[in-house]
This record gives sequence, structure tokens and C-alpha cells, in this order.
Amino acid sequence: MNIATITLFCKERFRIEKWIEYYKEYKEDIYLHVIVNNGDVEDTDYLKSLFPESLVLYCPTNNLVASYNWGLKEILNHQEIDAIAQITNDIKLSDKGLSELYNFLYSNPKYGMVSPILFEKDSFIINQYGSTIDMQIMSFNHNLQGFHLSDVKQTVMECSGLPAGINLAKREIYEKVGLQDENIIMYCDETDIDIRIAKEGYLLAVTSDVHAWHQHTFAPGKQVRNNYAAYYMGRNHIYIARKYFGGKILLQTILHYVQKSVCFLCACVVHHKSKEEFLYNWYFFKGVWAGIRNNQKPFELTHENRK
Repeated sequence: MNIATITLFCKERFRIEKWIEYYKEYKEDIYLHVIVNNGDVEDTDYLKSLFPESLVLYCPTNNLVASYNWGLKEILNHQEIDAIAQITNDIKLSDKGLSELYNFLYSNPKYGMVSPILFEKDSFIINQYGSTIDMQIMSFNHNLQGFHLSDVKQTVMECSGLPAGINLAKREIYEKVGLQDENIIMYCDETDIDIRIAKEGYLLAVTSDVHAWHQHTFAPGKQVRNNYAAYYMGRNHIYIARKYFGGKILLQTILHYVQKSVCFLCACVVHHKSKEEFLYNWYFFKGVWAGIRNNQKPFELTHENRK
């Protein structure tokens, strides 16, 4: 068992204390711990001081998918690595979670990528027990979302979608399907890689025997994600539909997200939402429009839209 992990870091010092706590719980299961810093270059030495046994890389781009590939290429240079985990810095795992997930991954030769059941913060309320990709509009429908662990009737579920924040893949997966699609920048990268894995004939699966918690916290003073994140959430479903299907499915996806974005904006006006929420939904709408125009240029970050 030689597991490598990739975790991205981008100006998230407010998460450091908890991240170190979570990392210590699965540290012993890791053969190679890779951290990719794609934020301030000064944070690289800071991360090295906190994780002296880890490989800390600096990737000079705001492109999260490119940053992930930066770490992935480094890991693939180590021929002894046989499994690769993507894990965000706000994921908490159950005891021996990675080693148990590894055993699950290799319990079936058809499994290409697996994940644990994922719970909401500090609870046993399910965030997702794997997901189903709605191939009509390229969206994730999270299995058993909102249910309790006690509602789970089967310990293994094969599915079409797994969370990007916590998954474990066989090395051969990336050797066969290649690196992540860097045009995506962020969001929907899991949809893209899951489709590619399935096309190679592998299965995706999730187990309730391994537990993970998404302990997400917003940056101080924020109640929603960044505006540029909203932009890519609006754009990339359409990008994926165009990439793999086109025609009727592309049209259905466009109509769905146009309707969704307009409804969000109208709700902000009718219910007198805050400027922060309105801007978030405005950039979601701009992302949808970029998807319609097939605009693949990276979103220009400014002081206003970075908030």
C-alpha cells in the first residue's frame, strides 16, 4: 500500500489549525503527502515549516485544476505509488480511513476510483453517498443527501459520480485517462474525470464503512463562496455538455442554467438579499453566458470579483 495524496492550498491560513488536526489522523496511511500552493508564494516556506515531512510545491497559477495536475505529475514520477487520493484541507476522515479506502479500492479489479460516505460538518447527516450524474443537464445529484447514516441500507454503492474533495484512484486510472482538463479551471472537474473513467470501463464506488466529514468554513466575514467560483459553477456544466454530447443535451443544459441563474437573480431582488449574495448570483449568470458563447478564457480576477 503506497498512497500519495494531493491537497491544494490557496491563502487559507484561517483553516491551518484544523487542517493539521485532520492530517494527523490519516498521516500514517500516507506514503507521499503532496501540498500544492497556488496562492501567495510566501506561503510555501510557511507550509514547509508546518508539514516538514511533506512535499510542498508552488504552482504559479490561479487555475485549481492545473495546480492539481502539478502535483499529479510529480506523484506519477514515483513508480512505487499505486493509489492517489485527492483530499481538501477541510476534510476529516474516520480512523484508518485511507487504508480502509485503499483496501476497498483494490477489493474489485473493476473499481477505478472510490470514496467514503461524506457527512455534513460535525454530524452524521449525509452530504452525499456518492452521486448520480444527470446526463441531461450535467449536474450532480447527491445520493441520500439530507438523510442520516442510520438510513443507509447497503455498505457499498456503485455510482456515476464521486466528490472531488475526497476520493482515491488507482494509479493506472491517470495513466489511461490522462490528467485533468485544465480548461475547467475549477468546479465540474469531478464530472469530467468521472465520465472519462467510465468510458475506460472502470466502476466508481462508495462505501459507508469509511466516514468523511466536510468541515467547510468560509473565509472570515464571508457567507458565500467567491464570485469567481460562482462564475465557473455557471459556465462549466455547459462546457462539459458541449465537450461530450452537444446537440439536444447541450441545449437542455443551457436552458436549465439560464432559467436557474435568472431565478436566482430575481430571488435576490424580490427578497432584498445582500449585495454579496446578489454579486455571487450575478457572476453565476455571467458564467452561464460564457458557457453559451463557449468562452474558455480564464476569468479575470479583480479586487471586486475576488471578494
